[in-house]
Amino acid sequence: MPTAGLSRRRRWFAGAWQREGLHVTPSTTPTGPSHDSPGHTGSHTPPGVGPSTALPDLLHEIAEALIEARVADARRAMDSIAFERRGSTRRRAPREKDLAAIYDRDRYLCRYCGVKTILTPVMRLLSANFPAQFPFHPNWKTTDTHPAYWSLSATHDHVVPLSHGGDPLDAGNIVTACWPCNSRKSGLLLDDVGFVLRGREESRWRGLADLYPSLWVSTDTTKSGPTDIRSPDLWTSKFRM
Repeated sequence: MPTAGLSRRRRWFAGAWQREGLHVTPSTTPTGPSHDSPGHTGSHTPPGVGPSTALPDLLHEIAEALIEARVADARRAMDSIAFERRGSTRRRAPREKDLAAIYDRDRYLCRYCGVKTILTPVMRLLSANFPAQFPFHPNWKTTDTHPAYWSLSATHDHVVPLSHGGDPLDAGNIVTACWPCNSRKSGLLLDDVGFVLRGREESRWRGLADLYPSLWVSTDTTKSGPTDIRSPDLWTSKFRM
């Protein structure tokens, strides 16, 4: 395709964005009334509205320019719709290895009520062995999931919720909690829900995490187990098995 045609299309496209009030310059993102997308600093105009109707044609012409070795033309056209990726945001959830250390520190005991919690993947293996007696639904459907999952699964909770300025990654602000206590506390402060943070106890309880490798070996996950249960090799280093 002639260079002039591609240039006209590029100029029209940039002008159309501006007419829509979506000012685009190289290395910036068009912003508009639609929702944000991951890795995208702005939004897009809905298909069939405004300049987005020209986007397929523009990308087609860019592809042709590349095929015809008109790289500079293609780059200039692509610059007219370029956008910046979002800068990295601070991680707000602890890593698995950090959670493993916290669970181990708390001996898998709920720091609010003291109940023994269980590492959920262990229960998943039990369900793989006894799907009828100890069922699990991938979406945790209450009618198809054994109550033990809802009452005993080890979870983590922020003592000072993030909504109250709590540090999302500080191990001192994260404790082991059973599912019911975690759900009840939600985003509240301890005083708001009447909870008292229990001290760490010495206990031999390990949430059955230490049994995971052996239980995995004895479970035929290829036939009876869910495909998303990970092998112990991926858990051992994290959960100190």
